[in-house]
Amino acid sequence: MVGTCTLAPWEAWLWSDAAGSKELPISAAYLIVTRAGPTITELMAMLDTKADGVLFGNLDIDLEQPLRTGTEYTVMSTFRSVERRIGRRTGPFDLVRLVHTLSTVEGPAAEIGQTWIVPR
Repeated sequence: MVGTCTLAPWEAWLWSDAAGSKELPISAAYLIVTRAGPTITELMAMLDTKADGVLFGNLDIDLEQPLRTGTEYTVMSTFRSVERRIGRRTGPFDLVRLVHTLSTVEGPAAEIGQTWIVPR
């Protein structure tokens, strides 16, 4: 899955204001992914399930370069793994790991790993 996204100056200002820092917080990387990566509904359709009961498990952000406003980022989203588990109380569920790679014409900008917990 490939998409593109540009971080608007007002979005960077909101993130910076919320974090109390002039530096662009790494949370802005997640903002880009939410616009250029697959939606939860699209992701669940690929896994042949509904979004009901799905939980967000984890988020890892690794910045290679500072994110900049006005820069177009290409976002490539790939499945890293799907692991079936069985909980004593929850029953079967899948741990679905995705990786979103953000890049510019200059090279890699960030890698964002997401883990979703999908009941089965």
